[in-house]
Amino acid sequence: MATSPDLELRLGSLSIEEDKSPEAAKTPLQADESPEAKDGIDLNEAPAATPGKAGPSQEPRVGLVYSEQMMLHAHPKGDHPEQPARISSIFAELKKEKLVSRMIRVPARDATDEELETVHTKGHITLMKDISKRSYGVQGRTALAAKFNSIYFNEGSTASSLLAAGSVVEVAVQVAQGKLDRAAAVVRPPGHHAEAGLPMGFCLYNNVAVAAHWLVHKLKLVKRVLIVDWDIHHGNGTQHMFYEDPSVLYFSPHRYDFGSFYPCSPDGNLDMVGAGPGEGFNVNVPWPWEGFGDADYLAAWDRVLMPIARQFDPEIVLISAGFDAAKGDPLGECEITPYGYSHMTHQLLELAGGKLVLALEGGYNLESISKSYAACTSVLLGDPPMDAPPEDTPLKLQSCTYELLDQVRGALAPYWDGLHPEVPIVIESIEILEVTEVTEVPVGAPVFIGPPVVISPSEPNLAARDGAPVEDLEPSSPESDEYADESEVIVVELERTTFSAESVGPSAAEESTAEGWGEEADPRDRRIAELEREVRRLKELNLKLESEWGGQGAAAQGGFRRIPVEGPENAGASSSGESHRLDTSKFGFRLLHPGENESGAMGNVGSGANLDGRTTYVWYASFGSNLWEERFLCYIKGGKLNIMGTACAGTTDPAPPTAKETFLVRRRLFFGHKSTARWGDGGVAFLLPYNMPGAESTAILRAYRITLEQFNQVVAQENRILPSDVATPFIAAADLPELRSGNASPPGLASLQDRWYGNILYLGDHAGEPVLTFTCSEDYAGEFLNGAFSTRPPSETYKQALVNGLTSAGLTQQDAELYVDVRGSVPLTQGTG
Repeated sequence: MATSPDLELRLGSLSIEEDKSPEAAKTPLQADESPEAKDGIDLNEAPAATPGKAGPSQEPRVGLVYSEQMMLHAHPKGDHPEQPARISSIFAELKKEKLVSRMIRVPARDATDEELETVHTKGHITLMKDISKRSYGVQGRTALAAKFNSIYFNEGSTASSLLAAGSVVEVAVQVAQGKLDRAAAVVRPPGHHAEAGLPMGFCLYNNVAVAAHWLVHKLKLVKRVLIVDWDIHHGNGTQHMFYEDPSVLYFSPHRYDFGSFYPCSPDGNLDMVGAGPGEGFNVNVPWPWEGFGDADYLAAWDRVLMPIARQFDPEIVLISAGFDAAKGDPLGECEITPYGYSHMTHQLLELAGGKLVLALEGGYNLESISKSYAACTSVLLGDPPMDAPPEDTPLKLQSCTYELLDQVRGALAPYWDGLHPEVPIVIESIEILEVTEVTEVPVGAPVFIGPPVVISPSEPNLAARDGAPVEDLEPSSPESDEYADESEVIVVELERTTFSAESVGPSAAEESTAEGWGEEADPRDRRIAELEREVRRLKELNLKLESEWGGQGAAAQGGFRRIPVEGPENAGASSSGESHRLDTSKFGFRLLHPGENESGAMGNVGSGANLDGRTTYVWYASFGSNLWEERFLCYIKGGKLNIMGTACAGTTDPAPPTAKETFLVRRRLFFGHKSTARWGDGGVAFLLPYNMPGAESTAILRAYRITLEQFNQVVAQENRILPSDVATPFIAAADLPELRSGNASPPGLASLQDRWYGNILYLGDHAGEPVLTFTCSEDYAGEFLNGAFSTRPPSETYKQALVNGLTSAGLTQQDAELYVDVRGSVPLTQGTG
């Protein structure tokens, strides 16, 4: 298949010597010499069998390939979820359950260049073969690994990766030839993320893809291969390698989280069905969040996979068997049990005469991957699937499962007769789903392209809840309408005020001593108490600021205030009796209402001749990682900082901001979602798009004066859209008057309605130019409030970016950290001061 030269890492004339160090000179145990190789049946001594079928008193001939050499690949620091113990734990469980003795041992072997070149570039193969040589060294390997996405290398990487790929090819060939009926490949490193010219996501070679291509296109042993990739992550590499190939049907149920779950690409969406001759042969089931389990996966088998697979009629089934969707996995956070895996495997044995290869991919909880792999292996050996799920994991469908599966069926129906609406669904797992509790499916936008819609009685265009007519539903209260008004916001420039313990209340150390914390007190309890004190202290400080800067009247009137960086220590209310205005005789400026400039006249931004986004300036007010100017400039100039996991594309105009300001805004800052590719595990910042009673809070904003064109392109990048792909600006200069008045939402925002940051807020004017920010929509915020989406503290790297930005704005390191900690730990329904 054609490969982009950009993906091929070329070594040029680099000369690399073999590693001749004493450690490298040690010869690893050969697969047929290792102690574990003595377990099991020798292939040459096994009785003959009809391929794919076992006789009345004969078990299927099930091969097993495993070698301790694949444990040589390990993280240099020894602390990584993709660890050597993954395969040794599985092998130990197979022995414990007396499964190894029933299997036929197949020696592990290296993949050949000819096999690897079926899907990988020569440059990639050369690099993976050379990476363990002495010339690189630890530092060289670490530096190179940092250039890739979620990759590590050591002196054992070459040997382990060649064995993993070669072993999967070997057992796949033996099953296709009929020497084995089925096979289990306990291999690592995994493979399904590896691209033609790039290692990625713990994967060096794409083991299953190499085997599939070798069987079909080189040996021509089969014409049709089904790859079932049940790893919790989308197998981007495998999909790309067969996207235009009708001989390989690729099926992947995975966490998608609206494009935010690793590998964080729209390629995992359900509308990616293949291209050219391969159109219709790529099937994605993109779970929108965590928690999917046995019932959901078995429903996907019944409603999507099996109807397509029966019509496709594969001659062999290769399972990319990642077990990170298993209950207890720290990365997948889903709920499949060994019971579910055993039934999923059992149904697949219906296909291809039972010819099936189970090849390990991910899975990072040693207990769950071991028990899950053993459950699948038992079924391969002819044992029945497990009778019942664990008592602590009842069968229960997620509320969106049937809706999502119907959408997948709709996307694939043009290509597969079994998915047509008039064709009845064959329920293989009827006895399983009879006890399933099904939650009512929410009505609204398709779940695969955005968050579930929160049905509100004030939205007559949406279907009524519980089937009631819209007119019968209780209307929204005036109070909720009042707090939903986006114009009700205070924006104040921060006057280099530090939130120090000396300024408000006793210190944490003094309160700790006063409350009698002993040395043996639980540090978690101490930290909770400290955070509670900080909440109280910040609320007191906020009241102090309101008292000095105009009182509650400003909040009620939606005033916009700018405090000089250097000015009088105290700011009093206006003598005119309007508490929402400041005394201009003291400060030399006037309070701005939204849409009003300092002279008191309505601003002309977005009107008249100035309609060009390249010459119209706005203030982009950031509350997240862009508080740190160096990080924000990555969006402008492109590239990444060392603490960022992914790079930014940059804007068309790389000019830096012409000015900067710091503001306060009366909105609740919080951190939502569980992980991102750029910042790792932890939440990222959102600003509640409305003021909520009981959760009064103040957020610090760092504003940059940039062109409207740059602002649109920053919005695009924040929503994982390349600036070059934006045909129409999200907000045009001509939209600014309407945005300021609050009368209408710019039409360009329609394309962002289901994105994380698809809501642009107008906060007021500064120097006659609008102050804008972007956050989630009100419906999206509702999902955080009702628990459908998770809130959690930021990762350490994300927190560091915020702290760097806050300290550059004038806060002390301690105060900046407390500001982030409080907003990352206090429930969203409570205020933070």
